[in-house]
Amino acid sequence: MKSSADVVFELTKREWALLDAVAGAWTIREAARRAGVPYTSARKIILEWKTRARMVFHLDFKAINLLPVFSFVSDLPPKTPPFTFSIRRVLGEKPLYLLFSLVPTPFVDKFLKTLGQSLELSVRGYAFLRWFPSSLGTKYDEEKEAVMYDIEGAIITGLSQGPAEEWEVRETAPDKIDLAVIQGRMRDIFVRPGDAVDKAREEDPTVPSVSRQLLSYHVNRHVMPVWRGNSIHFFYESEDSPLMLFLFEGEKAHSAAAALVSMPGFYEAAIDTDKSLVIGQPPYRQLKAVDEIVEKFAVKLRGGTMMLDPKNLVEKEPRLWRYSENNKWVWVE
Repeated sequence: MKSSADVVFELTKREWALLDAVAGAWTIREAARRAGVPYTSARKIILEWKTRARMVFHLDFKAINLLPVFSFVSDLPPKTPPFTFSIRRVLGEKPLYLLFSLVPTPFVDKFLKTLGQSLELSVRGYAFLRWFPSSLGTKYDEEKEAVMYDIEGAIITGLSQGPAEEWEVRETAPDKIDLAVIQGRMRDIFVRPGDAVDKAREEDPTVPSVSRQLLSYHVNRHVMPVWRGNSIHFFYESEDSPLMLFLFEGEKAHSAAAALVSMPGFYEAAIDTDKSLVIGQPPYRQLKAVDEIVEKFAVKLRGGTMMLDPKNLVEKEPRLWRYSENNKWVWVE
């Protein structure tokens, strides 16, 4: 039996079944059916989760030609660069800011140049992973009703993760309708596609109006094929569990990141060709698992212990559909 030190957070058996079901469900009703939970109960639980968790619509970013880019800068840019979703303070050996952006491949170099000399380091997520309940580094103890990490499963995950490769540079973009639905789901994983398009049209009249039949075509043929599930990141308001960054360098940086993000308490991993970045909020007692991963894969943890301010300094997220014209990505200041 695993020790209490392996416990990351607690969920009832019903909640765990629902969490696992949400990961692959397009609607709350589908999640409830998969979990064997009444719809009203499932909806109530999910609404409660929204008060203490971030629910993420996980995408195949390569398929939509948007490269996740994490940029560490020494100074705030005078103007938020295009394609940037968040800017947060990094607390560590050196005060920094971290920008998270989704950048079309033709504009990655141009984007980084806009950051000027303040750019310290960038991590390009050629492979972008998130935690899911089915991850091998995760176990559920029914007796304790607790979600636990499994270091052996995490190491297996790391060993099976191959190195990342650079993407082909291409102009192709989803159209405005697809992007309106995608961005709506990025805000709310269960928003109705029609409501997402209506919201986009309220913000930008250039988003075309579509019939229910045509919208269904867009969702089934364009959006669902690039969707890779829903990931739920539980947050904790505790000094014992700050939001943390783990920047790995070394030949097996990709393996270390994949191993770490397979365990609960870690949220997402961006894997570059020569380094990787993992973001999470593990309890301090779980940091021994980080040490084990570092030792197992012989990687360097650059920057030591880095903490991330949860407050986003960006007031307005980019509207992705504004950067798509005739199914090509365009640069808009």
